[in-house]
Amino acid sequence: MEPFLKWLKKRKYRIGGILLLIVLLWLPYLWGGMVYRSAIQNAKAKGFIFDLNQFAPASISDDENASPFLTGAGMILSTLLESGNVNGSIDKQLSSKLESFANAPSLLLSEDELDEYKNCLNLFSGVIKQVNDALECNHANFYKNNETISIHSDVPNYLHRKRIAQILRLQCAAALNEGEPEQAYQHVKNMIRFSRLCMEESPFLIGILIGLSNFQLACETLHQLECLHPPAKDDRNAIMEEIEALQLYERIIQCLNLEGILSKNAFDDFLAGAPGFFGDWERREKRSYLDGYIESITFGEMENVIELEDFIYRYPGRFWIRVNQGMLINYYSTAVELLHRPSCEIKETLQDYYEQSAQSELTKYMKPNFMGIMLRRDRAVVDIDFIRLSFALQNYKEENGEYPESLSALQSEFNGDLPIDPFRGEPYQYSRLENGYQIYSWGGNFKDDGGTNPKSDWKEEGDLVWTIIENQALE
Repeated sequence: MEPFLKWLKKRKYRIGGILLLIVLLWLPYLWGGMVYRSAIQNAKAKGFIFDLNQFAPASISDDENASPFLTGAGMILSTLLESGNVNGSIDKQLSSKLESFANAPSLLLSEDELDEYKNCLNLFSGVIKQVNDALECNHANFYKNNETISIHSDVPNYLHRKRIAQILRLQCAAALNEGEPEQAYQHVKNMIRFSRLCMEESPFLIGILIGLSNFQLACETLHQLECLHPPAKDDRNAIMEEIEALQLYERIIQCLNLEGILSKNAFDDFLAGAPGFFGDWERREKRSYLDGYIESITFGEMENVIELEDFIYRYPGRFWIRVNQGMLINYYSTAVELLHRPSCEIKETLQDYYEQSAQSELTKYMKPNFMGIMLRRDRAVVDIDFIRLSFALQNYKEENGEYPESLSALQSEFNGDLPIDPFRGEPYQYSRLENGYQIYSWGGNFKDDGGTNPKSDWKEEGDLVWTIIENQALE
């Protein structure tokens, strides 16, 4: 024992230095773990859900699932758009034609335009048949096994979904100009249902955004149609049933919660030794500033770069991953908590938090733009409220012979609570016109522009406007 004590006494400073070095090296890992665990606890306190099983949609049979039919429609679209021409001119012609038809400022057509629409619809008859079968289904699920959903899962071809929405608009315009307004409103209802199916088909944010884009096209079509031929009461009721099924707030919050879990789990799996989240070379442009240095010391060999980079992140950089994971979880859980409320109440808080989170390498590259999501969502909420108010105004006119002087006359239609402009926090601006009315929202710039810029998109300046001028009906 005495020799050992003498040896220890001689080397006590060296051993103490080694122990101190070990502690100093270990502290970042302890700190990273504490940040990570604290973020999870805070997220749970905010109502963030970490159980993936709670996000699995109800199982549906193949006969009730719209997704296979939509996939079939997409395959026919691919065949039509890519057939018969090596340089792709057919694809460009049909795509530009669909775009121009979908963006037409009015549903009124000349005889030549109507013939062109009908010829285009004949070309897409196989697509239309598949879409009609899809619309007979109440739900859609792109994935056969929900347990396999991960951050790298495939998603439906949303370019095809966009084109299908444009084809549905063509059907609406053709039916109206052929003297079948009831059928035109049926196509509008189908456009809204199709938007919901796009949102249901995939649990990822991209599905929600494509669904919102298609829903905006449906609302623009309905607005144009209502100016030309007011909807009958049965048509109004059918459209409202489809709109109520959208459940925008719930879908977006659920989607963001799921993507937050999948992002967290992807890094957990990577740290546990799964072949690399960072080794996915296709994501290289979104990854580390270490790439150039690692590539230089490994002579640019692809496999060497991937293996060395994964090793650095997984072991020496483990604490860095944990700290950034914590920041990512905080970002998602805070955004999910805030997005239960309208834009006017949360825009400043969300913007501040977005800027703070940019300090994290992971959140900088992986986080969705929640400000943009908020604006897109509330742009759709405004469209829904415009439709609800428009139908209520139509009911009022049918009972009283004219439109009311103010929206307060419609309170009984909404159980005393008029719809609130999410960009203002107060009821929508309304004015009665000589042959109709105008409703408008402040829009994404959060200020009153006097009802200007009726073509405003979610990210543009200007108000969002719904103007109905009567006596524009087809002769």
